[in-house]
Amino acid sequence: MPNFFHLSKSPSGKAIVVSSDELALDTNAFFSPRKPRDHCEERPDPRICVAPHVWQCLISVYETETPPLFIYRLGCSGAIRATADEHHVEDSSVTHEHWIVDDVIGRNGGVIPVTCVGVLKQVIEHKERIRQWMFEQKNNLVDPNSLDELEHLWVIDEATDPAEWRLRLAAEQDSADEAPLPLPPTWP
Repeated sequence: MPNFFHLSKSPSGKAIVVSSDELALDTNAFFSPRKPRDHCEERPDPRICVAPHVWQCLISVYETETPPLFIYRLGCSGAIRATADEHHVEDSSVTHEHWIVDDVIGRNGGVIPVTCVGVLKQVIEHKERIRQWMFEQKNNLVDPNSLDELEHLWVIDEATDPAEWRLRLAAEQDSADEAPLPLPPTWP
């Protein structure tokens, strides 16, 4: 079963449920498909957006999103791959955005458990740095999707609860982070 990530303002998510489920009324604990707020050019299908990597979720968030954002991991089969042509998700070739809709939740037993694996306390700064890095990599041979993001992109502070994820690509790294940044030679 493929693994995905989802970012949410809620610190207490437990599962994804179909929108008609009574549990969906508790929006802090249960996520359910909803129409997008600000993506007026995209199809208005109710959905939960997920991606294979946290960095892909991050570059997909709304420009107005304020921290913190909680990182959820989930396993789901049959998630719909959003495309520019069919779903009007113009950045889908980078974000690898997938949609979890009511039908997908139903085919996964009606409930898809989620696990909070961390928090992003910096959102826009990290998003902009990843976008800048993506632009810089256009002519290089490194495919960001081929990298282990836990090894190459994130420093995870396990001393916090939930664990804070900080971008290794940040212009100024925390001096307490002694882990070397194992970037491929083509990275800046």
